[in-house]
Amino acid sequence: MAYHRSYGLPIITSRGNNVYGPNQYPEKLVPKFILLAMKGQKLPIHGDGSNVRSYLYCGDVAEAFDVILHKGEIGQVYNIGTKKERSVLDVAEDICKLFELKSKEVIEFVQDRPFNDKRYFLDDQKLKQLGWEERTPWEEGLKMTIDWYKKNPDWWGLKFLIYGRTGWIGGLLGKLCDEERIAWEYGKGRLQDRKSLEEDIKRVMPTHVLNAAGVTGRPNVDWCESHKVETIRTNVVGTLTLADVCKERGLYMMNFATGCIFEYDKDHPLGSGIGFKEEDKPNFIGSFYSKTKAMLGKFQMYSSFDKSSVCLD
Repeated sequence: MAYHRSYGLPIITSRGNNVYGPNQYPEKLVPKFILLAMKGQKLPIHGDGSNVRSYLYCGDVAEAFDVILHKGEIGQVYNIGTKKERSVLDVAEDICKLFELKSKEVIEFVQDRPFNDKRYFLDDQKLKQLGWEERTPWEEGLKMTIDWYKKNPDWWGLKFLIYGRTGWIGGLLGKLCDEERIAWEYGKGRLQDRKSLEEDIKRVMPTHVLNAAGVTGRPNVDWCESHKVETIRTNVVGTLTLADVCKERGLYMMNFATGCIFEYDKDHPLGSGIGFKEEDKPNFIGSFYSKTKAMLGKFQMYSSFDKSSVCLD
C-alpha cells in the first residue's frame, strides 16, 4: 500500500484464508492428507491437532478476486474468509470418513512445530458488501478435490505394477485402474525369478505393487496335486520373493488370491453359526493349491515382514 500512498499506483490488497481444491501443491494439508489416504499411509498431525483454520474452496476464492477486481475500491484492503472453522484433526477425520478409513488407526500424532499458529480468522463482511459470498460447502468441496486427485494420477505420480496378466483378478485390477485413470503396467518377470522382478520395478518405477499371479492348475486345481513343486514355487516362494523385493525398496505390496483355507471342524460345526476368526489357523488340506494359500497366511502371521508395507491376504 506504500506505493499507492506515495506514487498513486492503483493497488487493491486482498488477504485470504487457507485455500484448498484441485491442482494444489501436495505439501499443503488437504492434498497431503488426500494423497496419503489414497496410498494407504498414515496421516501425520503436529501436536494434538487442535489448531484451527478457515478453509475456502479455490473456486470461491477465484470469484472473490473477480469481485474485488471489478467492484473493489482502489487503496482498500479486502479479507477473503469464512466463519466456518475446522481443526487440523477435523480435516483428517473428514478425509478418513470419505475414504472409509478408521481415523484412530490412520491418524498419527507427531511432535509439534516449535511455533504453530493456533488460529487464523478474518472478518469478511467488507467483501460481502460487494456481493461476494462463499458458495461451496466444505463437504462438497472436499469431495470434488478428492475426485480430482483420483482422476489425475499423472499429476502426483501414483502408478501400479500388476502381476497376473492372464488371470481374472489381474485383468479386473487393470480395468479398475483404467476406470480410475490410475497409471499402471503389467509385470513381465516371473515371481520366482528375483532378478526379473527387480528389473520390472526399475523399468516401471511403481508406487504400489499388486500381485494377482499364481498357479491354479491346467485345466483346473487338480493339476497342482501332481505338480507340487511348480505350485509351491510360484504360489509361495514367488509371492514371498516379490514381497521381499518390495520391502527392500519401501514399496507397498498387496497380494490377491482365492482358495479355500477353512473347513468345518469340532470347534466350528456345520450349522452352528460359529465363524472362523482372523487369528485361526487354516485347517483345510483337501487340495494342495489351497494349502499353498494357507502357507502364505501363516507366513504373514509369523514372518518379519513389515505389515504396514506388505499385505499377503
